[in-house]
Amino acid sequence: MHETIQGRDIIDIIKPLFDEGWYISISDGRIKPPMAINCDAPWIYINPHPKLHCNFDMNLFKAMNFAPRNCRNCYKVVIRPNTVKQLIKLYELMKTKFIQNGLYCKCGIEDRPYVNANYGGYNYNQGLKSGKRSYKIIRKLIDEEIDPSVSVILKRGCTEMELALGPTKQYQPPEWADAEEDKITQYVDFIKNKIPTPKLIADHTFRKWLEFAWDRKDNTCLEFSDGIPIYPNKIDTYHEEV
Repeated sequence: MHETIQGRDIIDIIKPLFDEGWYISISDGRIKPPMAINCDAPWIYINPHPKLHCNFDMNLFKAMNFAPRNCRNCYKVVIRPNTVKQLIKLYELMKTKFIQNGLYCKCGIEDRPYVNANYGGYNYNQGLKSGKRSYKIIRKLIDEEIDPSVSVILKRGCTEMELALGPTKQYQPPEWADAEEDKITQYVDFIKNKIPTPKLIADHTFRKWLEFAWDRKDNTCLEFSDGIPIYPNKIDTYHEEV
């Protein structure tokens, strides 16, 4: 007998992933992640967490309306630089002292309309204990290396899930959630060896950061362009003649 998952089948649930490069292999019939790296992401991944597969879990959440296991156990330290200059300082800090402290991280621009911030840095932890440890390390690093005014918080899961499912401290998954997740993931091969964003993509993303900062009237971007406007506006004006 055919098997459905909460009134849907597995292809129905994972279909949006096909538009992002996921595919079903003709060699073994298993669901596999993209064979290429996205070069247009707003983030630079400095030290990816080897056990998280956020792209897949986010799709599962959107399709099934529950927080997957990894997400329920994911505690993120969120850093909010105030300027692109601070974001770039954070990027350099992540490449050095974050990695030295074994912290999994990424940083970039916030282009999600429901996030009230321009820039963000994220550190990923499995478990609250690990999250608290990382928060203490990161808060101290930000205070010493960037600016104490930069916000640093510890939260659980993703903003998208909080908006849909409510506060994470009160959230309880449906009784069927874990079993349904297992029915799907038994067919999935996840990436085992993740790599940081390659330099040629990071350079491209870095330029996007400066363009974004210019759009948001963050003039600290000029410190990385020799003072030249990111988009020089060569206009004549006439109001002086009025």
